[in-house]
Amino acid sequence: ASAVVARLAPLSRQFADDHRIQSHLALAWFLQGDLARAIPLQQLAWEQSPKEFREAERALLRLMQSRARNPKSDGLDPILTLPTTPS
Repeated sequence: ASAVVARLAPLSRQFADDHRIQSHLALAWFLQGDLARAIPLQQLAWEQSPKEFREAERALLRLMQSRARNPKSDGLDPILTLPTTPS
């Protein structure tokens, strides 16, 4: 992930309005465990994304935020748990 960060960081500045670059860089930071850098970038990616990508970008943002709130979870993020009864 560090090689990806090194490659994408300059592109993120050069193409600041490209949600794909912001999201990929956010994911690379996330995979390195740097949520302080990942979450703002993913927030930006979500805000910039076209309609067809919004749901996916928001899901990734929610996952990152969940990990930030519960860094020592039992391995299953609260946003991924299923309700006990169908809705």
